Amino acid sequence: MNKNVLHRLGKFIWPQHLRYQLAFIFAAIISTAIVTFSLQLSNEEAKTLTNELQKHSAALAENIASASAQYLLVRDYTSIENILIGAAKFPGIMHIEVTDIRGKIIGAVEKDIHQRIKPKYGVQALSPPANQDQSIIISAHKMLIWQPVNLSSTIGWVRIIYDLKPIEEMAAKIWENNLNKGGIIVIISFFIIIIVLHRPTLSLSRYTDFADQLNQNLGQQVEIDNHAIEFTRLGAALNHTSRQLKQQDDELNTLLADLRRVAVMAEYSPNIVFSMNRDGKIVYSNHQANLLMSQHQLSRDDLTRLLPKEFKKIRQNCFEKGVLKKNAESVFADITYLWSFSPFHEQSLLHCYAIDISERKRAQEELIKQANIDPLTGLPNRNLALDRLEQAITRAHREKHLVCVMFIDLDRFKTVNDSFGHSTGDRLLEQVAKRILNSVREGDTVARLGGDEFLVILDGIDAAIHSEHYAERILETLNHPFHLANNEFFVGASIGISIYPDDDTAPLLLLRNADTAMYQAKNNGRGGFSFFTQALNDEAVLRVKMETRLRHAIKNNELHLEYQPQVCAKTGQLKGVEALARWNSPELNIVPPTTFIPLAEDTGLILEIGEWILKTACQDLSDWMKLTPSSLSVAVNMSSRQFRSEKLIDTIKQTLADTGILATQLELEITEGLLLDDSPRTLEMLNELKAMEISLALDDFGTGYSSLSYLKRYPFDILKIDQSFVRDITTDPGDAAVCQTIIAIAGKLGMKVIGEGVETKAQLDFLAQNGVDLIQGYYYSKPLNAVDFAHYLKNSET
Repeated sequence: MNKNVLHRLGKFIWPQHLRYQLAFIFAAIISTAIVTFSLQLSNEEAKTLTNELQKHSAALAENIASASAQYLLVRDYTSIENILIGAAKFPGIMHIEVTDIRGKIIGAVEKDIHQRIKPKYGVQALSPPANQDQSIIISAHKMLIWQPVNLSSTIGWVRIIYDLKPIEEMAAKIWENNLNKGGIIVIISFFIIIIVLHRPTLSLSRYTDFADQLNQNLGQQVEIDNHAIEFTRLGAALNHTSRQLKQQDDELNTLLADLRRVAVMAEYSPNIVFSMNRDGKIVYSNHQANLLMSQHQLSRDDLTRLLPKEFKKIRQNCFEKGVLKKNAESVFADITYLWSFSPFHEQSLLHCYAIDISERKRAQEELIKQANIDPLTGLPNRNLALDRLEQAITRAHREKHLVCVMFIDLDRFKTVNDSFGHSTGDRLLEQVAKRILNSVREGDTVARLGGDEFLVILDGIDAAIHSEHYAERILETLNHPFHLANNEFFVGASIGISIYPDDDTAPLLLLRNADTAMYQAKNNGRGGFSFFTQALNDEAVLRVKMETRLRHAIKNNELHLEYQPQVCAKTGQLKGVEALARWNSPELNIVPPTTFIPLAEDTGLILEIGEWILKTACQDLSDWMKLTPSSLSVAVNMSSRQFRSEKLIDTIKQTLADTGILATQLELEITEGLLLDDSPRTLEMLNELKAMEISLALDDFGTGYSSLSYLKRYPFDILKIDQSFVRDITTDPGDAAVCQTIIAIAGKLGMKVIGEGVETKAQLDFLAQNGVDLIQGYYYSKPLNAVDFAHYLKNSET
């Protein structure tokens, strides 16, 4: 290809005239700028729209959360659904949900493909965010907003889903439109540049046309002619004006959009919203306020009747100091309103917002009631009782009189509750509460501390002796039978009394002292009352120390078992042993069972101790049988509390399985006190143990509330004559007669008899001659530890 051809081709591709070269160069530059600018503009527009949507949606979520808080608290699903339907009308919303704090859906609405709003049901529970703040998540053409619903704390969540596709499509449309416009501008610019080079006046015309079009294309930028300073300055001024107008227009549109949204939200808010000027005249009221006016036949100016009493001062502070006021309350037509006041100085208006918090107030009052009132009896509970006692002490100090504190504990309530069920027990407590109330003065306080414990506060008594009258009245009324479920119950009570200021001045200490006195009343035989004394306090302190030491004794293995042989009265052959718990304390030395066993019963430690005795005794018997095979049996004492344990049967079965001894080798000794309640559960337990072939012995027969009906109704195998009868059996005809009677009755009923506390040959002979089967006492052996008894066992076999 020769040079002439190349030259002509170059001229065709790249024109020689400067005006065309400049035209092409500027066209290329403008094209690049337009593409870049269009892309940036579309991105900025999309970002701006998204940001605006976020602001709007955040505000909407907060309003929905505020509007639905009260309905969420009371589970008003209809009101929540109405709020959601109203909110879902905003463009772009796909789905709105309100959940409780665990994520359970309380209300939900969504838009279908035709933009119709409808409730949505059957939605599974959601997992709200871990934090308690509003969160906005944008992903996959959608925007998700989580807004907490707060009262005094977070009680639920609002979840809104927006469709971002319209924004994305709008940005794409802007990009396409800008490119189309850019293409046109490039073509026009090409010719304009040519004209500018020949006819500078046409540039001025172009600028003029550009200025004329600003009202339709705000933000558009014109190409500046740098060959003349006038045109350069004119082009810059036009571009600056375009940008300023575009910015102002955007800001104005945003403000108008916000105002429209706020106006709609205010108008259709479920709360009362109205505005007043500086003269106090109401110039605007929303739909809810108008509805209230219609219901109560009020004028717009009458809305001021809803305002708090201190509103005049609030309005002055808002207008003069610009102070926002929140959380002011008022009551109108039995409805409690919570108010917020916000000044709008640009228009000299005060905006007033009221929320109906009646349900919330009622809920708070109910919570206060629950915190201070016993739900079963309707009496004050411990918290309120202590507050009443403190008030009584304050009055007594001021008026120089006394306050009496009575601690009442029912004597046999646990028997009723365990035997006939908690429902019967609850009805019994209700009747007890009524009887105590009827036994004291109208102004006195009767409270339930818990379980079967009650408290009476006698305010304004002149002397401690006057409290005895009320204590006797309470005891008398509680001693009368209670009729429940076609049964007659006798419970009775024990009362401890402390006096302010004689016994103390602090409410808790007066209560503790009355409690201490109540235990003394129980120790005195129940069914009476006892005044607090310092001696009782010392005894209570000692009891606490003893309980602490007993707990340490269990933990540190200070308890051990000793075994006393049971020998055939006729042959002298060893038949069994009774396991006896012993406590050898490093601090107290040997503590008798009569001291620590009742303490263990009262504190519940007897359950742990009793289980340990059972397992240890059975294991020792198993070990002895390995040394000297025999049909030896072991007797274990069973406390009332341990006998009523639901785990007793399972514990016995597991112990027999673990140790390998037979059920026939285990004997359970039960005292008569366990049989006093005449409970069907007691008979059921005894029959179940009997079915397992475990021997049942009635211990200390004749010392307590002995009744021949026990022997007839309950499946006992053995009667144990208490050592108090055996001790003087050879010298006291009365004891001898009692023993002979017991032996005769047992013989008639086919029961074996064991005589306890046998120490002399004469006692042995008397019991043997009268038909006693087994002898237990020092005559044969004192109680022995496991090792010493093993030797005793070997010697008895030889």
